[in-house]
Amino acid sequence: MTTTLGALRAPHTLISIIGAASALGAPHEGAAAAPAALQGGALAHHLAAIGPHVEWAETLQPSAAEHASGAIVDRPSTPVSHHAGTDMARRIDANAAFARRLADHVAALPADTFPLVLGGDHAIAAGTWRGVGRRHGRAPGLIWIDAHLDSHTDTTTHSGNIHGMPLAALLGVGHPALTGIAGPELDPARTCIIGARAWEPEEQTLLARLGVRVFTIDEVRARGLAAVFCDALTIARSDPQAGFGVSLDLDALDPQALPAVTCPEAAGLDPRALADVLLSLRACADFIALEIVEYRPDLDASGRSADWIAEFACAALGPGTAWLREKERRFGAANYAPLPAVFQRGEGVWLWDTDGRRYLDMMSAYSAVSFGHSHPRLVDALTTQARHLALTSRAFSSDRLPVFLERLCATFGYERALPVNTGLEAVETAL
Repeated sequence: MTTTLGALRAPHTLISIIGAASALGAPHEGAAAAPAALQGGALAHHLAAIGPHVEWAETLQPSAAEHASGAIVDRPSTPVSHHAGTDMARRIDANAAFARRLADHVAALPADTFPLVLGGDHAIAAGTWRGVGRRHGRAPGLIWIDAHLDSHTDTTTHSGNIHGMPLAALLGVGHPALTGIAGPELDPARTCIIGARAWEPEEQTLLARLGVRVFTIDEVRARGLAAVFCDALTIARSDPQAGFGVSLDLDALDPQALPAVTCPEAAGLDPRALADVLLSLRACADFIALEIVEYRPDLDASGRSADWIAEFACAALGPGTAWLREKERRFGAANYAPLPAVFQRGEGVWLWDTDGRRYLDMMSAYSAVSFGHSHPRLVDALTTQARHLALTSRAFSSDRLPVFLERLCATFGYERALPVNTGLEAVETAL
């Protein structure tokens, strides 16, 4: 099935979520519960609130045979050959069978939908991106965000875990069961990795031979994630007719901020910085699929990791500046003629628009936020008060206003004071 790229990023795009509830490729089953946990959470609600139409299409479960064959019997600590025993081949076959079914479901989605695939472990990527390639008639460019290179084969793996093999398989290298999933192979020249900080020499050698660009965590720290992501977009979008996607393994993030993952690695990406750069995807008409993997809800008692997943998805898939400005023009009563920017977030003196651009705020809402945006002490004070009482009109008083007025007058030497919204109210009160 071939679809036009422009239709996929139109304002009325349908985001179709496919859950891939498989942890057959991982050393722990926790990630298999991720789709159910995310479906029962606020992800779809958050996505729907920012504009796109969202449907949870389905959740694929491993079949009984796949689950039985995918169970880990041993976990070798040195490179092994799949000829050395049946366990490796059996688990590869189980993962490949699940990936084939996932590829078929992704490829069969209606032409006007945008696939959001939620794992599961990263072994599912062997199916996701072959399915995306089949939908569009050619391999997509791919930005692979991960702490690991995931470029082992059955003959080089140190762990024996299949979720360490999908990128090699997508590039056409590895066990035939994984490389033979129907769909075009990725083009190494349009594939790159961001955030890598844990790998074995065999993976590094393979990717260097193929010419895959790897942006290590050290390069991200040296140059900044925004600059690295810009370069990654240039690589992934180098064929404008093919489209590109993003595969996000949550272990790319720093586990201090996002700990609920299968294989955490210290000193990773800052989740706030990642959410900010993902905003730039909103302006990309050739962004055709998103995959998020390796979330473990059993390690997320606070729900904070799930909140970050929702934030990443909303950042990448929400409407861009042009669409939002047109909606405001159509439905908003006109008073100002706003400058051509739609802001999504502020921190200190900085603002970010819905296309990921950063601005130095030199207006400060005409001085109303001269103390900066989102100061943690002010946010804490606002939320604490809002839990008790948000607002009363001047027809009443509150238990906070008299105390505030006394302190204000004592601090500035006023006889009387009153906080108001506008200059007009201040003049009328003075008169």
